[in-house]
Amino acid sequence: MLRLLGLLLVWSYTGVGAVLLVSGPELGVRMLGLALMVLGVAWMILDVLRRTRVV
Repeated sequence: MLRLLGLLLVWSYTGVGAVLLVSGPELGVRMLGLALMVLGVAWMILDVLRRTRVV
């Protein structure tokens, strides 16, 4: 349950980052959107890699 909430949080700020990147009024806001998107995608990739690793 906690993992699902964390994933929802990551998806939400990745989505906000995408909206800011596309429709941001100035360059600083667009760069913030890009940073949020990159952080969210990297987090999702690392989560998938962590789940698929056999320990």
